[in-house]
Amino acid sequence: MLISACFLTSACGAEGIDAPWSPPPPECKRADDYLADLYGLLDQGKLQFLRGVISEGLSDEARRDLVSVLLSLVGSFESGALSAIATLPVLEDNDGAGLQVGLGQVLRWTAAGSPGSPYLDAFGMVRGVVATCDGASAFGALRAVAADPDLVDGLFGLLGEDGLATLLSDLSFEGAEGREAVRLLLRNVLVSLSQPTFEITALTELLGLLVDVEDPSTPYPALVAGVERVMGEPVTRAGIQGLVSCMLDVDPAVSVGGLIYDLVTAPAGPEIGRVVDRLSNESAEALDARAVLGTLVDQSLEFLATEPDARRALATLTQELLRDAFVAGVLLDLAELLEAEALAPIVDLFTALGTGACR
Repeated sequence: MLISACFLTSACGAEGIDAPWSPPPPECKRADDYLADLYGLLDQGKLQFLRGVISEGLSDEARRDLVSVLLSLVGSFESGALSAIATLPVLEDNDGAGLQVGLGQVLRWTAAGSPGSPYLDAFGMVRGVVATCDGASAFGALRAVAADPDLVDGLFGLLGEDGLATLLSDLSFEGAEGREAVRLLLRNVLVSLSQPTFEITALTELLGLLVDVEDPSTPYPALVAGVERVMGEPVTRAGIQGLVSCMLDVDPAVSVGGLIYDLVTAPAGPEIGRVVDRLSNESAEALDARAVLGTLVDQSLEFLATEPDARRALATLTQELLRDAFVAGVLLDLAELLEAEALAPIVDLFTALGTGACR
């Protein structure tokens, strides 16, 4: 999303980014070649919400900052790491539609085709969290969570659980059922995590409403052990509890629970479930996919945790893109971008520039 934004207005470019000139290697493509698919969408009159938000909502300085941050971020990645995501076979559907297309379909469904579209409360929570929560400690804590293999495998196992949609649909909690019960359960999980006296038994009791957390044939014992491990590290615990407390301050109702419920139980759910299943199995392709994605997530979270300029650029862009008046149109434009598979070439361009492979 961030990468595509800069090319939607002619006011965005390399202004303010000084670098010594050197002739590009002969194999480097021209920038226009990378952006051909994007230009095609613009020529068809598409992406107008994205174009309008970026050109009118962001100042010239904010656009320059965004470009600078993106170049720094992709320049920190290993060569080929970003483009490797698009070609991972484990992320390909039988009809050849890869991760870009699948994600675009989910965004389109979220914006216009789901029971709660366009989830203004949930995206309002995202705006509030990015604007007000302590980003350095939050991203640092998320990095520690993402680095725990048992916890990650357990989360994939929970999301990939056969019949999860039925479990959520039939859930009864605090006198509520289905969608409302899931929202209340998620709120209770977050409240439990935020408490200074948090004990792992509080979480196991809540998760036990959905799955058997003691069954050794499932990944759930490892998930519980992973949560206990990361919450036992004082710095990580403080970061997680600070983030969760901030989320509850911004959105006490935890309205994002409705979006999560719909993603799992409504038509978009099976698409997400298939990706989770492919990523969570033990095939060589799935292991390679998790390794590539894990490295990118780790490096991205480290970058955001340690670079205040990056966090400011992210906050500024998020506030503009996710405004109530624009969010549905922005999501649909992003869906167009992804379904046309126009994002990967833009990523390749930033990678070539950020790594210094091309000028």
